[in-house]
Amino acid sequence: MVEQAGQIWQIRTDKFYLHGFSAGGQFVHRFMYLHPDRLAAVSVGAPGRITAPDLHSPWPVGVSNIHSVFSLPAAPNFDQMARIPVQYVIGEKDVGTKMVECMKNPTKFEIEAGGTRVERIKWLKKAWEGVGIRNTELFLVPDVGHDGAKCLPTLEKWLRSQLGRGS
Repeated sequence: MVEQAGQIWQIRTDKFYLHGFSAGGQFVHRFMYLHPDRLAAVSVGAPGRITAPDLHSPWPVGVSNIHSVFSLPAAPNFDQMARIPVQYVIGEKDVGTKMVECMKNPTKFEIEAGGTRVERIKWLKKAWEGVGIRNTELFLVPDVGHDGAKCLPTLEKWLRSQLGRGS
């Protein structure tokens, strides 16, 4: 898809900025495990499900086997991930969403992280810091619940600060 967009709009796609909110936040942090070499910066918004940087648990709980699941011999590359600026963005009131509350099979890491998206995004930040991914910022958007549109101004301000840095 990225290459297709590059061809259609005649834009560079070797490195790009990636943001996702909710299920998109799940996608973004999982894409980061697989292709950090393609990313200039990432913004992880309010994921309900999280994949831990755990080298003893299989995908998608952890990352022990992603090299074989995705035919990526070098994955995960935490050193490369550590060079990517990461924004975690979530509404401070994103604590009562049905998807998280009704989840039938939470992973051991999701249980450890907590039952809200706010707890989980904080856990993911700490877990990534534990493997050396420290170029990160957490933004709790005041008076906002699970609302990606209301988190956009915070994303846009952060993204503007990242444009042109090392890309």
